[in-house]
Amino acid sequence: MEELVAKLNPRQTALLLGAGASIPSGAPSGVELGRRLSIDLAPSTSDSDYSLSEVCSIYERQLGREALASQVAALLRAVEPTGGIQLLPRFDWYRIYGTNFDQLVERVYASAKVPLVVRRSNFDFSRQADPGALEYYKIHGCISEDVGFGHKSRMLLTEEDYESYADFREAAFRALSADILTKDLLIVGQSLVDPHLKELVRDALRIRAKSGTPGRVFVLAFARDEQRALIHQGRGAEVYFGSLDSLLGGLLESLPPEEQRASDASPIEVFEPTLLPAALISVTTDAAHAMSLMPNVRAVFNGSPATYADIAAGHTFRRSEHARIVESLAERPIAVLLGAGGVGKTTLARQVLLDIGNGVDAAWEHTNAFPLRADYWIEYEKRLREFGKRAVLLVDDCVDNLSQVSQIADHLGRESNPALRVLLTATTGKWQQRSKSRYVFSHGNAFTLSRLSREDINELLRLTALAAIRELVEPSFLSLPPGEQFRILRERCSADMYVCMKNIFASEELDYILLREYGELEQSAQDIYRSVSALEALGARVHRQLVMRLLGLEAGALAATLASLTGIVTEFDIRPRDGLFGWETRHRVIAATIARYKYAQQAELDRLFEALIDSINPSVRLEVETARALCTEEYGIDRLSDPTRQVDLLHKVVRLLPGESIPRHRLIRHLIDQDRLDDAARELRNAGDAIRPNPVLARYEVLLLVRKAELTPGLMAEDRVAILLDAAAKANGIITRYPDDMHSYRIYGDVGIALAGRGAGVEVLQDAIRKASEAETRILDPALGEVRRRMESELRKAA
Repeated sequence: MEELVAKLNPRQTALLLGAGASIPSGAPSGVELGRRLSIDLAPSTSDSDYSLSEVCSIYERQLGREALASQVAALLRAVEPTGGIQLLPRFDWYRIYGTNFDQLVERVYASAKVPLVVRRSNFDFSRQADPGALEYYKIHGCISEDVGFGHKSRMLLTEEDYESYADFREAAFRALSADILTKDLLIVGQSLVDPHLKELVRDALRIRAKSGTPGRVFVLAFARDEQRALIHQGRGAEVYFGSLDSLLGGLLESLPPEEQRASDASPIEVFEPTLLPAALISVTTDAAHAMSLMPNVRAVFNGSPATYADIAAGHTFRRSEHARIVESLAERPIAVLLGAGGVGKTTLARQVLLDIGNGVDAAWEHTNAFPLRADYWIEYEKRLREFGKRAVLLVDDCVDNLSQVSQIADHLGRESNPALRVLLTATTGKWQQRSKSRYVFSHGNAFTLSRLSREDINELLRLTALAAIRELVEPSFLSLPPGEQFRILRERCSADMYVCMKNIFASEELDYILLREYGELEQSAQDIYRSVSALEALGARVHRQLVMRLLGLEAGALAATLASLTGIVTEFDIRPRDGLFGWETRHRVIAATIARYKYAQQAELDRLFEALIDSINPSVRLEVETARALCTEEYGIDRLSDPTRQVDLLHKVVRLLPGESIPRHRLIRHLIDQDRLDDAARELRNAGDAIRPNPVLARYEVLLLVRKAELTPGLMAEDRVAILLDAAAKANGIITRYPDDMHSYRIYGDVGIALAGRGAGVEVLQDAIRKASEAETRILDPALGEVRRRMESELRKAA
């Protein structure tokens, strides 16, 4: 035991608890649980050699699922944690996995007030955990949830349960496989006779051997069995004998004396002097600190947005909109910077942030590798007001976090003098399609970047006088007269320009520069570059482990390949402890260019998407966001031309992440658009059972009725009108439930247009126009005005 204690670092260890971990607290073994259940059967099987799963299958057939789940829960609910298991929260385990149904681990963590997020099914992956909370995977389910109680998840009691629960077990072992690549694995409480342990250890060691990673596999067995231990050791595992109590006691004794004493001191929650909540420190960039880093003007020339250090070094030019945005944020708490991809929104926003930062106490940029947490920023704004401080926050490419942005906007809009200013950037098309808080419009201004103005181009040309920039500019361009330089830039700098000075000044088209650069790489580097480009183009949060899984890469050869991609693919820290290192190209527009050429064949694109879904580890939040992006982005599943394949892939995402609303929304919409109305109706029912009601599902119910009225064969005209009137009533109800959702008014208007087209009057359309007009003064989104004008145009046609 002393040897094992000396080797273990809990912070770098994933812990797997088997049945033996709960037995000291009074939980029955699997055999004992089966025996107790057998007492209720007729005839009893208590004296037979039936396995637990066989006993449970017989029990369910005789007495029903609810009775089975209730009896198992009753037998385990009263078990209280005793002994060493109570020490689990004293150590910073990387992650915990368990095969037990009981709630001992949850109770000891709750008692210790240590945050724990429990994963019992794939639905739990959609529940956002607090930063720093320990994840606990209950691989066999939990007594708190079962289909017998009306839940969507289940305990693995019968053989049939293993089949029904396969998706979660696959996801859990995907997470475990990822952990084995970078962490040690300690298995406690599993008998060495257990075939599941044998399979788990074999798979763990296979993964470790294949990847060449330094992680170790430890097995702590209670019953001494030297011969079986030798078998596991022969495969590369380290086997020790002892109990969980002795292990945790030994770990506690190994701590310094001051750490052995439980501390009642609360953790530091304030990061002085900025007042930023601790949970935000690691997911936010401090602009003032970022200015002090080394600039990299060559990266800007190659397509990357300018960093704060580049701006501070004078390597960027000031856009003509700059002053207006700064003035706006001095008067109103919100500003939105819109434009096409690559037009320079991020660089301009960072310039503005630095300007405003000179007049406030702190300037921050949210790191998009992490979800935006509105509750923490609202708390931060309150702290700022309390201490008489002011700050500004930049949320770049904010559409993916728009619901959280809207919550922040709601809070700022309700305060008379908020202490936080928020600067947002977004691509115009995505921004217009999404519903936003009305306070974004009532307490903010929007600015659109498009073509470079004459002043912008002159400022850009002045940069060529700087030595650091002049050496990067093409000599033939420098030799041109100033007027000719101006003319060339004027022609090339359109709304979709690449914010990349090297490429603006180049004498040939950018696509060919990028393709030539790609062709000069080794094959292994090309594979990484095109995969990272495809993922980034579809809006994924790319990181090292995801690409390794996707391409089957080994860790040993990765460093050299990544070195050959210097300046093309950049690696940065996300959460090093979790083995998360982000990868990005120089610019998302460049990534889209590479992806467009290198995945031009539909079959190859299809294979990429299927492999990506199969590679996603839903325990990693970045990969859940990747799955969402795959369903919604222009470069995602919609790029496939085969509608059937689109639906098949969306089904795979829904099975992987059944609690996520976006994949279900996209699946239903595709089925409706393909006129597969019965399938769409079934998926709507499934979605209603799996996720919370929301305006999108409500609108799809109305849209489905409209399509049925149009397409169902054999109906009389009066029946079609009756269906549309039912749809109108439902659409009107959506407006009542979701009055601030502008799309609710659009769907109501669509039903009115359909009724008018069937000669059923214009009353519904007129009512939709009236309601939209009233909502415009409250919602303030210009897109709602466009919806209302379209309805008025249709009304004139009907008249």
